[in-house]
Amino acid sequence: MKKISIVLLLLLFLTACGHQQYSPEDSGSANALSTPRVESKLTPVESQPTSEVPLTKPEPDFIEAFVNQGYTKDNPLTDPEDMIKLFTALEELQYSNFDKPGWYHMTCGEKEIVWLHFSEPETRVFDQSMWLRDYPFYKKINVASILLKDGTFGPTKFSSHEMEDYKFEKTPEINKNVLDWESNVPPEESHLKNMDWFVYGMPFGNFEPSKRRLRGEEGYIDVLYPETSRYKFEFKAWTEAYQGQTVLVIQTFEDPLGNFAINTRTGGFIDYSLKTEYFAVSDGRRLYKLDTGADVDGTVHEPYDLYPPCPGPISYYENLPSDIQALYDEAEARLIDFHNKH
Repeated sequence: MKKISIVLLLLLFLTACGHQQYSPEDSGSANALSTPRVESKLTPVESQPTSEVPLTKPEPDFIEAFVNQGYTKDNPLTDPEDMIKLFTALEELQYSNFDKPGWYHMTCGEKEIVWLHFSEPETRVFDQSMWLRDYPFYKKINVASILLKDGTFGPTKFSSHEMEDYKFEKTPEINKNVLDWESNVPPEESHLKNMDWFVYGMPFGNFEPSKRRLRGEEGYIDVLYPETSRYKFEFKAWTEAYQGQTVLVIQTFEDPLGNFAINTRTGGFIDYSLKTEYFAVSDGRRLYKLDTGADVDGTVHEPYDLYPPCPGPISYYENLPSDIQALYDEAEARLIDFHNKH
């Protein structure tokens, strides 16, 4: 009862505050920030790929047709049906990076390293993965998670404050009394659209929520006030120049209607948010992301950018390099031992 009373008070507060009139302005430049290079403890993989990954574009090539339309920021694509087609084509383009059996290497910056293995890439299901973290203040490379061939998955944590070594831990137990508990449920398969569950922060081909919102089938819903808590979404798309290449830009405007959405950076109630993402038209990778918005008290967020590209360029390997294979073998043995004891 106490919790509901607090929620009602928050609702009255938010209603009194109201929404600001949003006038979209240029929220900031998408110029890349320079990132200092740090010597890695691993053999540089850029010199080792078996071959370049051939690019297989989806047919029909909706993205190429979109680029040729000449959409701009001042004259963007907004039609819901065409936006759904664009998201579908972008999914297919991202999936096409993984087109033959073997290992694929990608990074998020120079310190987050991911390896994915596909036996049947046409299924878009990877059957092995390893997430490595190579930060300069770590004593040695850290295995953040690993997926074994038999489907066994294990996240890790450091075994000491010195961050010299890792140990495996159980996946969190699901608490259905917590709002948004569904987002913590492990997926049934390691499909690329579930990749950010196995490797946090590196999503692929997961535009279905946006497509549902464009169809009017979904908004974020507060279970206590489902009739009044849907969000308003607006989508725009265009092309522009970024780092010497033509890129696909998708902008998402999000307006909470009677909800209690909290800005995790400011702690205030969100009035609106604006997400602008830049995608490579060659392989669908997200090159840059810019977030801005405002709280109901009038505070406008400073633009928050995501750089460098995540994921970075994708490289193919028939087999793991020897130093990576050694890390995998050790982590596999540790994970098997952990499960035998638990």
